[in-house]
Amino acid sequence: MKELNSIEIMQVSGAGIIEDLFGNVGGNIGNGIFTMISNVTGGLEIEIPLLGNVSLSQILSDFGRNVGSRIGGNVGSTIENMIGGIPVIGGFLNGLLGN
Repeated sequence: MKELNSIEIMQVSGAGIIEDLFGNVGGNIGNGIFTMISNVTGGLEIEIPLLGNVSLSQILSDFGRNVGSRIGGNVGSTIENMIGGIPVIGGFLNGLLGN
């Protein structure tokens, strides 16, 4: 069985266009914020006895992107649910959005 990459997961997730868009934008924003914090704090290095210096920015390199994607996806999903809940035309609009 093949392991899916992040793009393939998004394609089969059943999410609509707005949720995907907000997830991608949120991931990029989260990655930018995490990178900026890492640069300001010197890579978020901590010293662990017996292991030496450990860089949290390298260990958690996708942390900002993952958090941002989840937040953005949740916002997008909420918007899609609100659009789908519009009386009379909600079902039609929901179908157009790919849900």
